[in-house]
Amino acid sequence: MRFEGPLDEALLGLQDLFEAVLLRLKHAAPADDAGAVGDTDEYELGTDDEVDAAARMAKTLAGNDCLDICVDIYVKARYRRAAKAMMRLDPAYLKAYTAEAIDGMEWEALESSMALWSPHFHVAIASVLTAERRLCARVLAHLPPAVWPECFAKIAARIVAAFFRFADGVVTAEREPQRLFKLLDMFDAVARERERLDALFSGESATLVAIRERASEVERALARAAAGVFYEFGLRVETHYIAGAGAGTDAVHVPKIVRYAVNYLKCLASDDYRGLMDTALRAERERGGGGDEDGGETEGGGGRAALAEAASNVLEALHRHVEAARKVCADAVAGHVMAMNAYWYIYMRTRGSDLSKLIGEEPMKRRYKTSAEEAAWEYQDAAWSPLVRLLGGSGGKAWTPDEAREKAAAFAGVMEERVRKHGAEYKIPDGDLRAQIKAAVTKAVRGAYAGFVKANEKAVAGGRRELLQVDAVESMVRRVFEAMGDGEAVGMGRTRSSGRARRESGNIEGFEAN
Repeated sequence: MRFEGPLDEALLGLQDLFEAVLLRLKHAAPADDAGAVGDTDEYELGTDDEVDAAARMAKTLAGNDCLDICVDIYVKARYRRAAKAMMRLDPAYLKAYTAEAIDGMEWEALESSMALWSPHFHVAIASVLTAERRLCARVLAHLPPAVWPECFAKIAARIVAAFFRFADGVVTAEREPQRLFKLLDMFDAVARERERLDALFSGESATLVAIRERASEVERALARAAAGVFYEFGLRVETHYIAGAGAGTDAVHVPKIVRYAVNYLKCLASDDYRGLMDTALRAERERGGGGDEDGGETEGGGGRAALAEAASNVLEALHRHVEAARKVCADAVAGHVMAMNAYWYIYMRTRGSDLSKLIGEEPMKRRYKTSAEEAAWEYQDAAWSPLVRLLGGSGGKAWTPDEAREKAAAFAGVMEERVRKHGAEYKIPDGDLRAQIKAAVTKAVRGAYAGFVKANEKAVAGGRRELLQVDAVESMVRRVFEAMGDGEAVGMGRTRSSGRARRESGNIEGFEAN
């Protein structure tokens, strides 16, 4: 368009002034915490005089056949200001939005990026774009009704597109288990902004409709990705025992996969993530044509069945892993100790937790406390029953003098070897579990030896000096179990004032000291 004459020159000057006024209307600086959800204050752009002046300029330009130019100036100027407001948050991570770029990032960097996405998205929706919409409606109020929604849509579309692209990249990237919680945070961020998104992008403009549909699509994609990552986690736990139970399995300690999975599930079952994870799993189940069979619900209104069932399946996979590891262990005693430690860890770490409440306190107790009890009895039978049988059992069998002295010497030798080696080879890190088993072993071994001494007192009278004292046997068993503490100063020089503390620690049935 060519401008000639005073009127045209005036319109050119008005266009420049209109742009200058629009650029003067700057956004408030975002908070240092990048806008915690629910804490972002709404604000108006510019003073009433500035907005009124801009509105009069827009009306004058539109009334002099410069509507397209007016719209173009407005969109470019306001997008520039909105983009600068977002750039103050330093969202450089949004530049890496392809699946390849996401997978190429170090986990610490990706975790930081995903953590920033949610509060930054909140700032964009609740603060920056909300202010832009109100400004747009005021400045362009005198133009045809369809103009200002379309102008706002053009500004907003470019802002939200950057966030949606990054979400797309995260969704299509590798399903690494450690990404689940940040995915759920992103899913939660979009879900929390659902009402704002619908209100912010309300209108019949095709661009606004497209933004609303895109937001819903991203929300569904994040839910599907979260469900997919959880299923991948379960699959890795399920297949870990096949691929890794016989290779490099720790012979006595709780397997790392057990520790990782239990704490992973506990985090998922917490108030912060339980409802989100269950919603994602239900959505994926419905998408796959499945349904919730019982339709049960948890406290707070969130569905229960999907997450409870999925978590139970992972715990069952852990049980299979422990049993497979026990079977391939060349040392039967070590296998029983490992299984005992693992099941006790699962039971004690989940007892009273949100995870246990989700699955059920009683089912967890029946499954894992009972498994720990069985493994404890098997350990005692494999490691200590041979000593009892060496003496002829717990009934105090009488032997000939030669046999009695031979058995007494053999018993003393085995006990001395146990003191030297047993605690170094086998570990029971949990102090309460170790104390309960020590009490049961002491009762069995001391009782058998006391019965042996009493029944064979005359037979071993000649070797009385070499014979172990009954109290010495108890002391040796105590030293063995102190050494099994993996360097922990637990249970040494400490007594319980009542049975209440022991009951609270979770007794193994039948292992209480009498």
